[in-house]
Amino acid sequence: STLRRCSLTEVSAMGANFTNVQLTSGFALDADFRRAIFSGANLSDTDFSRANLSQASLRGANLTRVTFRGGNLTGADLTGAIFNRTTMPDGTIRNR
Repeated sequence: STLRRCSLTEVSAMGANFTNVQLTSGFALDADFRRAIFSGANLSDTDFSRANLSQASLRGANLTRVTFRGGNLTGADLTGAIFNRTTMPDGTIRNR
């Protein structure tokens, strides 16, 4: 699935499966993605500010220029995720 420039602001998608989705240049402000699956997803240029991604799976996800500022990644699985100018919840920039 491809969701380009999509707005998921304030959506509740707890436990939703977004495996391999192309969610680029979108907005997911204040959204609830607890336990959601984003494995292998391309999330580049998407703003997840203040979103709750606790216990979410982001295994192998492309997080290039993604913003998680003020969000919650507690217990999220970030194994193999691609970080490139990714803004973490505390505002630090992560590259790997």
